[in-house]
Amino acid sequence: MAKVISSSPRFSLVEREILRKSFSQVVQENAAVIAGGIIGLILLSLGIFYWSYQKRLGLDELRLGIRTLQSGDASKAATQLQHIGRSYLGSTERALGLFYLGEAYVAQEQAVNAVSAYDEALTTSKDSKEKNPYLQQVILFKLGQAAEQRGDVPQARQRYEQAGAVEGPLKTEAIAAAARTAEKTNDLSAAAAYYEQLLAQSPDSPLVEVFQKRARK
Repeated sequence: MAKVISSSPRFSLVEREILRKSFSQVVQENAAVIAGGIIGLILLSLGIFYWSYQKRLGLDELRLGIRTLQSGDASKAATQLQHIGRSYLGSTERALGLFYLGEAYVAQEQAVNAVSAYDEALTTSKDSKEKNPYLQQVILFKLGQAAEQRGDVPQARQRYEQAGAVEGPLKTEAIAAAARTAEKTNDLSAAAAYYEQLLAQSPDSPLVEVFQKRARK
């Protein structure tokens, strides 16, 4: 009996050849598009690598600048941190670096540069998606101190008041400073209101008697 040869393997080979030719034709016709896509993926990968590398460098510079400042070399720390605002770091890290840059300038008695760094740190922190109210409070308090030192009492009071409106560890100090600056400008009613606020906020403070006396004036 003669064997019946199935035509399906032969048909499968024909299909494969058609598919191969179709694929080759598609590749040839769209070679430029495909090449562009491959180049785009390569460039994207390189961009991601470069951004990650630059961010890592920025973090290293931030840590180094902070350590240098803490070691007592404010001049060197300022040099290490002065470009931190233009780094590839996130807003929170850049704000922190700018704050420490301000601290380095304060240590060198460069008040104008310090205020500029603090202002930039505050703006950067406010623009951050990851809000850091404690950092903002510290910066505002520092700006208040800087304004008070240069004799701008109204500006100092405004900054202290802004710092006191933020929930953080310097809230009591900021409100007390706002009260003190209000007294300097002879705005006794505002000062009394600040002291009332302190009494409500810190009833167990060791300075409660002082607050009570001030609030009655």
